[in-house]
Amino acid sequence: MKNPYQDSPVIDTFEVSHGVALTGILTFLLFLVLIPLTGVKELAVRDSPDTQSLREQLRALETQFSEMSIFSRGREKDQALLVRWFREGNQQVLIGKEGWLYYRPGVETVVGKGSRYIEPPSVARAPGRKPWQSPLPVIQDFAEQLEARGVRLVLVLVPTKAMIYPEGLAAKRKGALPFEYDRTFQELQSMGIECVDLRSLEGQWMKQDTHWTPGAMKEAARRVAEVISAPGGPGKFAFSLVGEERIAKGDLVGMLGESNLEKQFGPERVLLERVVSAGDGEMLSQKSDSDVVLLGDSFVNIFDDVSLGFGEKGEKRIGAGFASHLAFATKQKLTVLASNGGGATTVRKRFAEERSKRTTAPKTVVWVLSARDLFLPELPARRAGIEWEFVKLPEATRSIEPKRESGELILTATLQEKSRIGEGAERKSAAYDSAIYSAIFSEISVERGSYEREEAWVFLWAAKKRKLMETASLKAGHRYRLRLIRFPEEGAESTATQLDDFFRLDLNRYFALEAEPME
Repeated sequence: MKNPYQDSPVIDTFEVSHGVALTGILTFLLFLVLIPLTGVKELAVRDSPDTQSLREQLRALETQFSEMSIFSRGREKDQALLVRWFREGNQQVLIGKEGWLYYRPGVETVVGKGSRYIEPPSVARAPGRKPWQSPLPVIQDFAEQLEARGVRLVLVLVPTKAMIYPEGLAAKRKGALPFEYDRTFQELQSMGIECVDLRSLEGQWMKQDTHWTPGAMKEAARRVAEVISAPGGPGKFAFSLVGEERIAKGDLVGMLGESNLEKQFGPERVLLERVVSAGDGEMLSQKSDSDVVLLGDSFVNIFDDVSLGFGEKGEKRIGAGFASHLAFATKQKLTVLASNGGGATTVRKRFAEERSKRTTAPKTVVWVLSARDLFLPELPARRAGIEWEFVKLPEATRSIEPKRESGELILTATLQEKSRIGEGAERKSAAYDSAIYSAIFSEISVERGSYEREEAWVFLWAAKKRKLMETASLKAGHRYRLRLIRFPEEGAESTATQLDDFFRLDLNRYFALEAEPME
C-alpha cells in the first residue's frame, strides 16, 4: 500500500543555534562525569545481585544507580516539598487532616476490592511469581492441624487505623470496616476458630504511627487473657509494672523518607508500662517452652522492639509490648514468636520449627493478625510483602532434645541458593526498613566449632534503614568464610522482616555475623 503522505512537504521545522546545542552537549557530558565521581564508591561497595539474564542485570544496575545518594537526596527533598506545600504523601503514606498519617495498604483494606477478588490473567505479571493464595483456606488448614495435635487456636484480629478512625481522612462516618468484615469473622467462627474481636478499641491508634496506643494494646491483652486463662484462675508468676514516658517519631513519618519532616510532624509521646519480674525486676524471657505460644507481627513487637521506636540508647528490649502485658494479665510466661511484617506466614513457619525442637507440646496458640493481611486483595498485598502459604506442622514433638551445635562457628562454604530479596522499589515500599534473608550453603569445611551437616541454613542482613547491606550481594556458586551463631531468640535479627524461600526444618537455623568472600 502506498503511503499517502510520502509526497507531502515537511512544514514544521525546529532549529537550535550552535550555542544552545553546545551548551546542551556540555551539560549532558558534565552530568555523565559527575555521577560516577559522586557515586563510584557506592557502586563499588555493592556487587550486583546474582541474576540469570541480561535484563535482570540491567535492572539491578538501574536499581543501584537510583539508590545512589545523589539521587536519593533529591527525591527526599522533592518529597519534603510535596508534604509541606500540598500535603501529598507517597506510595506508603496518606496524609490526613490535623497531622493524622495513614499507612496506604491499611486504607486499601477499607476502600479496596477485598481479599476475595481474583485478579484476571495478565501477560504483565512478573514471570515465575507464585500463584496468589487467599488467606481463609490457609487459616483453616492451620487451625485443623493444631486441633489434630490437641492445640487450641485463638485468633486475635487487629483492625487497621482506617477502620477505627477514618475521621482523620476526612471521612464523614465513624467506623469504616470493610464490607466483608462481618462475613469473614463469621466464617472464621464457623470453622471452629475462637476469635477475639477488637473493633471496639475506638480512637486508640497513634496519630503518626501504624500501631495502637499503649492503652489500647493493654486492653487488647486483657481481653485475650480473659479468653485463654484457665478456669482454675491465673498462673503463678508475679509481675510488676514500671511506668515510663517515651518519645519517638511515628513509623509513618519515617516512611515519608525525609528527616527534616520531623519539624512538620512532632514526635509521638506515650506512657509505657514495662512488665518486670516482681522478684528481681528483670524483663520477662520470651522463650520458655510455655503452654501458651504467641504468634504475631509488629502489633506484638511495638513497645518492645527498639527498631520500631520508643527505645532508649543502648537498650536491646523495652519490655512494654503486647506479650509482656498478656503475661502480666495471665500471670504466666509465654513463648513469643513475632516477626515484623510476617504475621501471615513467617510466624507459622517459626512455630513449625520451634515445635519440631521442643519436647512438650503447647496447649494454646494465640495468633495476633493484622486485618490488613486478611482483607487486602492480591496486588496491594504483594506490594506490602504479604504472602499466604500453607505450612505443614511436624506430626509430633520430639521425645528427646535434638543435638544442637552450640557456640560460634566458622565455616567455609559455597552458596548454593539464596532467597529473593526484591528490587529497590519493593524494598522502599515495604512497611519496615530492615530485613534479613535466608541462604543455603554446601561444600562445607569447618574452621572452628563442630558442624556435621552437608548443608547449612543461614540468615544474613538484606537491608537496614532501607539500604542494601554488603551481605545482600552474595552470589550463588561463590565460596565464603562464614562466622555463624545460632539464630538469636531475641533482638533485632529475631524481629526483622524475614525473606525465606526454603524453610528447612531438617537444618538448624543460623545467623551470619560475617560473610567474607574467598579468593
